Amino acid sequence: MADDLDGVPRYTHEPDPSAALMKMIKALSSRIDVMERTAPKFYSITGPDGSKLSFDPVRMAGFNAAGVEMFRLSTADGAATFNGPLNIGGAARITGTLSLPAGIIDNDALSNPINYGSVGASEGSFSIDTTHRKRAVQAITIPPGFSQATVLVVANVNASNTTSSGDYLYAQAYAASGIGASSIQPIAASGGIGSASASAIQTLTGLSGGTIEVGSYVYCAFGPWSATAYNQANVNAIVWFTR
Repeated sequence: MADDLDGVPRYTHEPDPSAALMKMIKALSSRIDVMERTAPKFYSITGPDGSKLSFDPVRMAGFNAAGVEMFRLSTADGAATFNGPLNIGGAARITGTLSLPAGIIDNDALSNPINYGSVGASEGSFSIDTTHRKRAVQAITIPPGFSQATVLVVANVNASNTTSSGDYLYAQAYAASGIGASSIQPIAASGGIGSASASAIQTLTGLSGGTIEVGSYVYCAFGPWSATAYNQANVNAIVWFTR
């Protein structure tokens, strides 16, 4: 380039291609420097309904038509804030802490983190002796995907002492390997009738399918007592499953 007498630059031919390329690079570099110095530090894009996306060196934010901030993404620490529904159609990975207001996620959204169950069973007309015998046994099925359970079992036993001496009726409730304390009831001789109630609670972990057995143990101190229609065991259990 060269100036004419009127001061207006005029194109001049540069016979050396390398020199011409260097001049072009210097000119482009000068123009980029000017653009960087004059670039705005803050700018936004407004939609036809008044909603807006704004950008600055530390964040990107979105506003609805009423000017309410609906989301913010921080360029400083990667924090993200959403003020509205967040629909994720595919996999999402969060490497930091996820903070949520209490009560906004229901069980369905978490694929039912808690499940419930209950069973009941009765057994009658059995004999009773000093052996701890299982009565009114039931099996609770563990739902797929659940690894923990808390089981509460209540057992009620009625019995008749058919011996000629006074005796004691014992009843216990159990859930899996967890056995509750014995309930003791004195029963009069020669057809005396009495009842005993017992309970047990057990929390199980590391579950993976299968069942949980619940029931009662029934026995006496001396015996044996003959089987009669008065001898009855009733067991009811409720269970809370968690993941």
